[in-house]
Amino acid sequence: APDVRAIFSAAQRSKPPKALGCIGKPKKLDADAITCSFGAPGKRPSVALWGDSHATVILPVMAQAAIRAQRAGLFARHHGCAPLLGVESSRAHGCRAFNDKIIRQIARDPDIHLVILLAHWAKSAEGTAYGHDDAGNLFLTDAQSPRPSLRNDPVVFARGLDRTVAALTRARKRVAIIASIPEIGWTVPETLARMKLAHDNWELGPSLLEYLERQKT
Repeated sequence: APDVRAIFSAAQRSKPPKALGCIGKPKKLDADAITCSFGAPGKRPSVALWGDSHATVILPVMAQAAIRAQRAGLFARHHGCAPLLGVESSRAHGCRAFNDKIIRQIARDPDIHLVILLAHWAKSAEGTAYGHDDAGNLFLTDAQSPRPSLRNDPVVFARGLDRTVAALTRARKRVAIIASIPEIGWTVPETLARMKLAHDNWELGPSLLEYLERQKT
């Protein structure tokens, strides 16, 4: 069916940097990590958006807002790697080194006044996938808790976030933390396609209560 093919085509299509919000081609630090500038060309970054793939979702909106305000920003993203200093992620090779690099870059840039943090917070803190998501568990480790354990994830997460906010505050940066984007719990393109074929119209996303319950940690 054309509608089903369109769903899968949109999911698989690779977006150009401009569609993502970047000015020019992003700088690849490794296979899963990029940095780029966004907003008005020729302007010095005054804001930074730092996170994992969830931060990519809001980058186009941030870029449009920056263009309207004639401002620019720095975008730093590593898949599976929340901006938690001193923390390694089982789903992101080189996570700690990436975050160390980004905090140094932000701290030494006097023009960056505001740092926005956005990541898959609930997955990082809980370590478990949501709903029917089959992505598997995520384990966080740091110097105090070097052995991977779901039991340790919440405390390692809290220490890492504390380190990040403290480091940014010492560098005289304002910090804004954006709450998690709601988790769907299903593979969205495949599920939407199945619903289209079955002429089904049930609500795919979580309720507000389900979302809030997931954020408690």
